[in-house]
Amino acid sequence: MAVTALLIPLLFWAATLALKFSHPALYVELVQEDNVLELMQCCLYTIAAASALRLGLALREAGLRTAGVLHLLLAALLLLVALEEASWGQRLFGLETPAFFERHNRQHEISLHNLAPVHGRLHKLYLLAGLYGALGWLLSWPWRRQAGAGRCRLVDLVVPAWPACSGFAVLAAVYYCLVVYPAAVMPYLIARDQEPAETCLAWAVGVALWCNGQRLQQYMRLRGQDTPAQAAAGSAKA
Repeated sequence: MAVTALLIPLLFWAATLALKFSHPALYVELVQEDNVLELMQCCLYTIAAASALRLGLALREAGLRTAGVLHLLLAALLLLVALEEASWGQRLFGLETPAFFERHNRQHEISLHNLAPVHGRLHKLYLLAGLYGALGWLLSWPWRRQAGAGRCRLVDLVVPAWPACSGFAVLAAVYYCLVVYPAAVMPYLIARDQEPAETCLAWAVGVALWCNGQRLQQYMRLRGQDTPAQAAAGSAKA
């Protein structure tokens, strides 16, 4: 399962590259606003937000309060990102763009990430997020190895586990090109190529949360306790 989760973003990115060069018109259509990839991102972030909420509550009940609060904050952030990807339902519900967003939003839609002060920093933020997720597990390995199996320290829960690193690595590679070498790569890498990379990020976040859930279950088993979900399932059977 972990190896499969690691390989999926790499295979997905390779498939989108193949589509880009073999069927460029279809590729350009798929990476446009409100098309398949943005819908995938919205769905993945919504699922991840629900997972982070559930995990945050479980961590708090397990006595890991700091990690629990961080996951609850992450749930709120992921829900915000999901709503941003859907432009807060603007086109779904046929909402008109308010005057403020009409003036200051690059795409004249209801979204925060396309406002000029935010959008100017967005590529660098994505690059940092990609590097953090791609390299964090490797840099934190000495501390995680010392903890041993079954431990559930804060570093184990805030640094994405290795099965998630490939999705973050794809994001980091694309945004590194866009930030550091934009003029050199733009003939081959267009701005909309960020959509497949951001889809890989959405997948990686979900995988990281799944790994955290597995770690919490292992931690609770070694303590001889059930997670809240397991306890609820046991009560239902009884």
